[in-house]
Amino acid sequence: MRRAAKRFINHIKTERGLSRETVDSYRDDLKKFIEFVETKKGRGLLPGDISPEVIQEFLDFLGSVGYRKKNGASSRAKRLVTIRTFFRYLHRGGLIGRDPAEGIQAYGKLRFPG
Repeated sequence: MRRAAKRFINHIKTERGLSRETVDSYRDDLKKFIEFVETKKGRGLLPGDISPEVIQEFLDFLGSVGYRKKNGASSRAKRLVTIRTFFRYLHRGGLIGRDPAEGIQAYGKLRFPG
């Protein structure tokens, strides 16, 4: 996961030319997501091992406890944008077979496509 995240951050910094503040925000969001995943599922997971349920658990965690404080709906939505962009990048690049963030709503339950 961490290697894929570094690759993604490099992509948005160099190829997409996003601002330093935006890149830093994405980096922080992914760091928190990966720390959560590693705490729940252990280290060494690959991006393809992530399920929609794990992403939803992360959003629920942010809404209930967060990182020392409860995160409001707009904070959760912002972090979900980061996670969606990360997994879309990996999926479009052929690095994962499916996008686990597809269909996840920032303000509700899982909504699976189809």
